[in-house]
Amino acid sequence: MSTKRRKRIEFEKGSGNVFADLGLKDADQLLARAQIGFHVFKILEGKKLKQREIAGVLGIAQPDVSHLMNGHFSRFQPFHDRQTARFPEAP
Repeated sequence: MSTKRRKRIEFEKGSGNVFADLGLKDADQLLARAQIGFHVFKILEGKKLKQREIAGVLGIAQPDVSHLMNGHFSRFQPFHDRQTARFPEAP
């Protein structure tokens, strides 16, 4: 029986913000978008609504709901003057 030594894997503990760890500009905003988008997705997923129904509830266009449900959170601005979610108009 051969005894092969496994190569040691190097790693470092992350900060909790993968975007900051990657050195991306606006890492805090990117993390906020991802967290908000994920939580909105989980809530909407549990409601079993169709995308057009979700669009009506959120006041956004159906294509934007599709982007949200597919994890394309970069299209959404999480905060504005009143600190509420703001969704873009369909292009």
